[in-house]
Amino acid sequence: MYPEIKPVPIWQCKNSYAGATRSNAVIERTFIIFPGIGSRKERNLWSKGILDWDDLSAVSRYCRLLPFIEEAKRRLSSSDASYFSSLLRNAERWRLLEDFMDLAAFIDIEVENDGNRLKPVVAGILRNRLFTQLYGENLSRREMRRAIDGAAMIVTFNGSAHDLRIIRDMLGNDIPPSVDLRAIAMKLGVREGLKQIEYQRGIKRKWDVVLSAMGHTSHLWHLYRKGNRRALDLLLEYNREDTINMYPLAVQLNEEMKRRYAVE
Repeated sequence: MYPEIKPVPIWQCKNSYAGATRSNAVIERTFIIFPGIGSRKERNLWSKGILDWDDLSAVSRYCRLLPFIEEAKRRLSSSDASYFSSLLRNAERWRLLEDFMDLAAFIDIEVENDGNRLKPVVAGILRNRLFTQLYGENLSRREMRRAIDGAAMIVTFNGSAHDLRIIRDMLGNDIPPSVDLRAIAMKLGVREGLKQIEYQRGIKRKWDVVLSAMGHTSHLWHLYRKGNRRALDLLLEYNREDTINMYPLAVQLNEEMKRRYAVE
């Protein structure tokens, strides 16, 4: 018997970008989405005081870009993260965080090794400050679709390794665009794992849970299937922290990228 799915409010997720001043929005300072502008030219424009789309549209030599700038404004006003994601490489999608983070679904999936494939056993979803966990019979196509339906984007840590593949196996390719925090960390030169990155940035978690569960998800799930409820509780707590800690980590990585690129 699996419990009814009831999202739980998560008040620990601080540093929201909701209501942030538009003058500092990174996406509106992004020029590499326009034809003929690469990273070097973008930074050169910033250095000349051309800092956002309005500034760019006022430069006569870039008047040819006016239709693209107007389209970008229209897409941003309708919260169309897919449009911008399609124009940005994976490592540049950090630029979406400030505008779309509070519209995103943060997802972490725990798996067990089922022979020659990885089988999902627990999925944690943080969305709109509400945390939901799916496992057992509740980890279904219908419930996963309900959990992410309407989200502007999906945020993972190293989701390219298995989370996104599992979600696509369940739902097909009709899913929101994704931002991988691992790719952003790598762009910053940070190559440690999630727990070390959290520790370096003062993001707290229960280390007794980490030591007991990390690398043992298959074993814990197997114990639960044999009737050990404590094993499930441990696995769920481990997944919960993996999921909700991505929000403050995303905030911090975004701020580090802004400092790196002098986008303030």
